[in-house]
Amino acid sequence: MFFSISHNKDLRLPNHHELTGALCFSCDDGWHDFKIDNHRFFFKGYCDELSTVDLMAEFLKDPTPRYHGNFCMIISNANGVTITHDLYRSFNLWMDKELVLATNFDNIEFKAQESVYADEYLTIENGFRTTKFDVLGSLHTKQRTFTEAVDAIEELLLKKVEYLRDKKIKVFVTGGVDTMLLYSLLRNQNIDHEFIDYEHFEYDKFTYGNIKYIKQRFWGYNQMHHWVDDTLFMTGSCGDEYFLRGPALIAQWAAWHGRSVLEEISPNDYHYEYFLKNKNVELFVKDISSKIQKEYPTREELYKQILNVNVNDHQWWHLGNTLTWTPFKDLEITKIILSMAPNDIFRQMLSGDINFELIRRFDKTLLPYISDHKNITNLSKLAEIC
Repeated sequence: MFFSISHNKDLRLPNHHELTGALCFSCDDGWHDFKIDNHRFFFKGYCDELSTVDLMAEFLKDPTPRYHGNFCMIISNANGVTITHDLYRSFNLWMDKELVLATNFDNIEFKAQESVYADEYLTIENGFRTTKFDVLGSLHTKQRTFTEAVDAIEELLLKKVEYLRDKKIKVFVTGGVDTMLLYSLLRNQNIDHEFIDYEHFEYDKFTYGNIKYIKQRFWGYNQMHHWVDDTLFMTGSCGDEYFLRGPALIAQWAAWHGRSVLEEISPNDYHYEYFLKNKNVELFVKDISSKIQKEYPTREELYKQILNVNVNDHQWWHLGNTLTWTPFKDLEITKIILSMAPNDIFRQMLSGDINFELIRRFDKTLLPYISDHKNITNLSKLAEIC
């Protein structure tokens, strides 16, 4: 889902469309072009709640991001161009006022480049205008038990899988808890899928010319599968972050709560070997308690910061005609986890207890195939699934 909007064609991208105001929309493959009255729409991705036609009608009334899924919509009319998207935008977005450029495919030569953050959407209309909206929403005030949190996340995932009812999705599992959780969900709900037991990457015009830079610039694409034909691919993207298992945020949470990851983690915990890697140990031994408590005096302020970091941590999005199904990209999951008692939150951080319990509920026969530790033995147990 790569694009640029400027007065010039972006020759790194294979497709080019004229817009109002002498602007050009350059993009990779996989975008759909629609016209309604005097508006032109370019759309790529999927929405959980609405069809593309209904989504366009809603954004004609109000382009504010508010729906879930993983999509981008470009709306062009006589007045200008608006770039809108799902509520938790999956991609980076930059603007350059000097070059009259908006893009999610940056270039180190852009000197005046500014980030458009996740709580803004962008309009090009006699210049650039960003419009703020509430991307974080409210925290959950009622404390949940572990079981209640699992129940709530289970219900959320069951709603999201409805998008797949009339589709066939390709599935590649890594042995980690995130892809295994999604695989167990698909099996539980009898979703039509093709199990892929190999890493697959086909090249098209765009990837031939750009995949090396894309992999250097956006780390998630080192894990990307790609098909030239229309394909829907399952990914556990954002699982670590939105399920609160990312080391950097755990270090902040633990410091604020006076907890020690290195003292409390045990060899049986899923993240044991991963958290003991040097780069992560450095995060956990650094004393930031007074700093983090001063910067975020209340728990609500700390939790809002965690949500803000997650929603601005753009990892990957669609590539060409391959769409990625990313149901974990939802701050509601993080809010549910943060509504538990601190001890339950910390157990989730150390060992992914919620993830394992959900797999147990959806398809417990898959539990033996999960890696003993994150990123350590991630493929060794998968031979019997294939």
